[in-house]
Amino acid sequence: MKNSKFIILILFIGLNESAFSQPYIDLFSTQYVSSPDAGVHSANKNPDKTTYYNIAFNLPFELSNKKTIYLILSPTYESWSINIGTPLTQLNQTYTVTNKYTFPSFSLPAGILFQVNKKWKLMCTIISKYNISLNGFEDRQLGGYMLNTIERNKNLNLKWGFYYNKEFFGDFFVPLVGIDWKINNRNKIFGVLPSRLIYEHQLSETVYAGGLFETITTSYPGAPETPSNQTTAVHWYRIDDNKVSLYIDYYPVKKIALRLEMGHSIFRRIRNSLQDFQVNDNIYFRLQANYRLRF
Repeated sequence: MKNSKFIILILFIGLNESAFSQPYIDLFSTQYVSSPDAGVHSANKNPDKTTYYNIAFNLPFELSNKKTIYLILSPTYESWSINIGTPLTQLNQTYTVTNKYTFPSFSLPAGILFQVNKKWKLMCTIISKYNISLNGFEDRQLGGYMLNTIERNKNLNLKWGFYYNKEFFGDFFVPLVGIDWKINNRNKIFGVLPSRLIYEHQLSETVYAGGLFETITTSYPGAPETPSNQTTAVHWYRIDDNKVSLYIDYYPVKKIALRLEMGHSIFRRIRNSLQDFQVNDNIYFRLQANYRLRF
């Protein structure tokens, strides 16, 4: 009985940023993304190399069986490592100086899901993010999102809402529009823009493939005070990255999904409160492992 209630809960929920809308839920996921200094688009700027690591959980809890209310906790750890080359001219000779930036953080999205009626679900989530420094969890961000899901028919759900976060560069507000469309038994389109949109095609019982569009905007704190060797402090860093890719998912066993993904960044922008680093767009590779329930 408890197991059947858990499965019913999984059918209802729409979780954190990586799972706004999809025909499955990843109760656990970990991924590694590498973007070397190589690309075929917008590659005439400053060289850059980025790596990204993420580990995340989605933990659902039933609050009220009669009113269909659920609590979803999604603890997540992530870390960016970015190498940026900038030109330096001395004695009529130009050198490339590489600077490395590392941005680790821990976030805890906590959401409440309401089944308003048979065709309307409402998800309200608060996101607390702690940026890890040598002094501990000192720099905190607070944001959240609201997402409505309207069932048009058994194969089509429409979504809308908004996202807000108190970024270090200022208030960041984004309207959300999404879709969950089962085209047929083998083809689906799902996601919420501007965060992510996915096309999935089932090749066999164990293999799925498709395409993905993803955008990322995130920020991290700089120095709280001006260093003695500088006239102005760097107060924040901002990463804007957009990705277009192809992927393949393989299920070696029923609930384990392994993803191999390859794509290219577009209009990548990395900057701080003092300058825009003018970086290249590059190819990228993603390796991901998930404990996944499909429905």
